[in-house]
Amino acid sequence: MNWTARGVRVLAIAARAVDEKTAYGRAGECDITFVGFITFLDRPKDGAAGAIRDLAALGVSVKVITGDSQLVAQHVAALVGLAADKVLTGGQLDELNDEALWRIAEDTSLFVEVDPNQKERIILSLKKMGTWWDSWATA
Repeated sequence: MNWTARGVRVLAIAARAVDEKTAYGRAGECDITFVGFITFLDRPKDGAAGAIRDLAALGVSVKVITGDSQLVAQHVAALVGLAADKVLTGGQLDELNDEALWRIAEDTSLFVEVDPNQKERIILSLKKMGTWWDSWATA
């Protein structure tokens, strides 16, 4: 089962006893014992799918900009009825010059695995191409 594709995030937990220090580094990440996994699911808010349908009926397209993994973001997008077929990852974004991003951002519905600087770059690209609205939110 691919948990990520079902919107489930998984963290591995490991532990070991350490002496108190003023700073910790990578060297302290050895000789640890695997304890288990923690899983969590971030469900969309009630009414999100209806709001997206209402916006679509008014001719408003919704784009998602998130730091989440591609599979998690696609799963959540599908749950609320958003197109998740035109995806751009943070890694792909880094390979685009500004002009290329201006063109591709218009047709992209899901921006995933992006950092805050990349989010700003996406928004500026959408503004440059006239694909902008007065109120927006990022995940």
